[in-house]
Amino acid sequence: MYMLGFVILFYFISCLLLSSVLLCKRQYWRIPIVMVLVLLLTLIWYLWSPVHFGPISVLKSHDRSVILTDEIRNWGDTVTCSPRQIYSRRNIPEVQDIVLAASKVRVVGGGHSWTPLICSNDVVLTLNCGRPIINATTAIFDAGCSIEEAQEYLLVHNKQLHGYGSIQAQTLAGAFMTALHGVQNQSFASDVIEIEAVLANGTLFKTRDIDMWQGSMGMLGVVVRMTFKVYPTKSVKVVERSASLKEVLSAMGDSTLLGMDAKTIWGNTKDVYNLRTFSDPVEEEISLTHPITFDSFLHDNIMLPILLTMSRVVYHLPMAEWYYPQYVVKREFVTNAWYRYPEFGFKSAAYAIPLTACSTALQEIRRVASGHLVTVELRYLEKAPGYLSWVQTPSCILDTSFIDASLNNFDQQVVKYHQGVEKIVASYGGNPHWGKYYASPYSMLNMSGMVEFKQYRKLVDPTKKFVNPFTEAVLSGGRGEYYPSAIQERGQLYRVVHLFVIVFVLLMYVWPSPTRLRTPRSDYTLLKFQM
Repeated sequence: MYMLGFVILFYFISCLLLSSVLLCKRQYWRIPIVMVLVLLLTLIWYLWSPVHFGPISVLKSHDRSVILTDEIRNWGDTVTCSPRQIYSRRNIPEVQDIVLAASKVRVVGGGHSWTPLICSNDVVLTLNCGRPIINATTAIFDAGCSIEEAQEYLLVHNKQLHGYGSIQAQTLAGAFMTALHGVQNQSFASDVIEIEAVLANGTLFKTRDIDMWQGSMGMLGVVVRMTFKVYPTKSVKVVERSASLKEVLSAMGDSTLLGMDAKTIWGNTKDVYNLRTFSDPVEEEISLTHPITFDSFLHDNIMLPILLTMSRVVYHLPMAEWYYPQYVVKREFVTNAWYRYPEFGFKSAAYAIPLTACSTALQEIRRVASGHLVTVELRYLEKAPGYLSWVQTPSCILDTSFIDASLNNFDQQVVKYHQGVEKIVASYGGNPHWGKYYASPYSMLNMSGMVEFKQYRKLVDPTKKFVNPFTEAVLSGGRGEYYPSAIQERGQLYRVVHLFVIVFVLLMYVWPSPTRLRTPRSDYTLLKFQM
């Protein structure tokens, strides 16, 4: 509710700033006109959002439900569907009955995949989170638990998971199935010991031979229970500083670091990276605190409108140098150290590039991005296990989004940029992240275990019960389908209204008041007397 208060406060501050010239000129009667124009712009932003097709909301950069009554909408707003039935089940026998009766089944977790993984025209299933069994070095969880819920249970016993990222709303099974990785050098799936899953024939299957299941995108069955390695709770030393690309690459594979990441914005200025390194872990009792920050409000309600209307101006500004700190050293709990609020607004794609080729590949990708505004995040990952592993050798991870949102052909430029990046990544033997946006045909994949995976999938699911159009495209080398973005469909109207408001306010600044257009009465009387 307090976020609505921020909106109202921001509205009045905007009105005050735009009315400041009118106040100085004492043209008070024009101020209500300014307030109406700003209100019009505000109502369009929230009621007919040019960045989000989903329900009305003040904050989009926070975790929210992907189930909207009878509709499924992923967090990134890149896909939606209306299944015949949406089920939420508490126990395994119920899951078995649903799977056995359905012709098609997909499972939805936190919805943090930008690809159309979660959709089905028949049945979509969500899983609940019960109380786990926690031992000295392992823990058994319901697969429907989110990473954050699992962490909360573990912290009571001074234990924690490893391998998760800045967003922790993904379910355990979803993270396992889509090859989640964070800032640590190992992937999330590396610590999974055992799974239990419901197969297409309704039987319950338990195995520790999980290479086929890691990163399998839900194509083999419904994972219902998982056993993880767990670790003592720790704090880490966080060093955050400005760095060059060379310094970022030198931090990758550094054995003294627990993990690292680097972020920047590529535009028309010098590339400066915000490098964060995590080291010197110390075992101690910790807590989990992920409050909704004012930063997310600023991102959703100031940064996104600016990019939508003036990204070509932002392109020429040194945003990375202005936004990121120059040098900070602090100690934080591991559960909070690499947490960042989820930044909504643009299709996110991630690619693994073999570390030996990373420098050359990034230079080529930088040329593809030339002339446009894009975000870049770099991390290091030693390997992601599984037959469908997207990281088969020590790699730098490139997470990137095209954010030049004021272009009229925005969606076309998004596709063009990512296809250019993907061609370079493929040429160096790299691969895309399964849960992220991919613009090219999946025939470009460098998956050494794809043939064996297809054979195994056919064995456990001969009727393709767990395959939807997107995963079918992955298997056949086709292309994922995405509907047009809200930026493409609605952005132009918002820009026109925004321009109209600015021009109208400027005209009010310079247009003479009606009283100044008339000759003052006293002057007219004096003129008549002189005649």
